[in-house]
Amino acid sequence: PNGAPSWSPIPTQTILEGGSVAVSLTQYLSDTDENGVDVSESEISQLDVHVVRVTPSDVVEATISGQTINIDTLNDDITGTVEVILRTSDESQSTETTLTVIIQNVNDAPTFDTSSLNNLRLKVGEIFTLNTTLYASDVDGNNDEIFAQVMSAEPGSAVPIAIGVYNMSWNNEGLQAVQVILSDPEGAQSQYSFTVEVIGDVLLTWDQGNGGDLSVQYDTLEAGSSPKITVSYSGSETFVSTQIMWGICNLITGF
Repeated sequence: PNGAPSWSPIPTQTILEGGSVAVSLTQYLSDTDENGVDVSESEISQLDVHVVRVTPSDVVEATISGQTINIDTLNDDITGTVEVILRTSDESQSTETTLTVIIQNVNDAPTFDTSSLNNLRLKVGEIFTLNTTLYASDVDGNNDEIFAQVMSAEPGSAVPIAIGVYNMSWNNEGLQAVQVILSDPEGAQSQYSFTVEVIGDVLLTWDQGNGGDLSVQYDTLEAGSSPKITVSYSGSETFVSTQIMWGICNLITGF
């Protein structure tokens, strides 16, 4: 019988997290015929190669195209060492070898979650305290070591009161852009922004038959009676507290 195909050692492959590599395996394959004589290169190219298993299985994907293995990381933030067991076979025999893959860490910049800040509304002069540690994270570092800077165009609108904590307030109405710059001890930096709507007085209108924010209902207005009057609000704003000032009109004071 002919000899089993054999492998020469495949060098360890090193890739960066989130990366990939393709390795031609033909140069590491050999085989002999029934007389122990090395077969030709064309016969080597006909050897079947496939992946037996990958350990651990959740770090990379390994696929074979002809005699080339393609290795792709499954996650941008996973590092470590992976062993890929390969098998080659001719018409009657097969052998296995191990390809070691090292996924090296790439320092990722910190991230900042703005999802809960994008709809922020403040009154003119109202103070909002932004604690950046509640929104910043570092997938491959210590969150406590993230350095944050907060800035806005209006002077004095973002004032640091502690490490990573800022008091934000504006004197002008309108949309105010806030920029957050994050950096980690390794020097990786990222920038994020969100918008704050600063509002002054909210104008409310009475519904006089053509639509409005406020409407009034009463049961009677007869002299000497005690009418029950109800004011309803149907606008789009949300109020924390409300107060209505009433005035009694008469022939002496008028309106």
